[in-house]
Amino acid sequence: MRTNSLGFSAKADALLTIAMQDARWALWTIDLRSGAARILFHLPFPASTSVAGFSFLPSKGRMATGILTDRTDLWIMENFAPPSVGSRLRGLLGW
Repeated sequence: MRTNSLGFSAKADALLTIAMQDARWALWTIDLRSGAARILFHLPFPASTSVAGFSFLPSKGRMATGILTDRTDLWIMENFAPPSVGSRLRGLLGW
């Protein structure tokens, strides 16, 4: 399991982490005594997502994480001539 996001359980006897298995993201628990890892539940993140950080508040049973997704837009424009630097300066300076 590869992860960069960890948090302790409420009793500090396990680690919680977000990791991927079989192209599905899940919240895992890892028992600190035995080392056994198990999935608590799957997360609705696309497989192409990257997880950035993890915070867990055991007393409230809440967690937060950031996800990064790759999205690319391609715009095709015809007859596009951006204004020159000089014309932009003249517009800013009111010349």
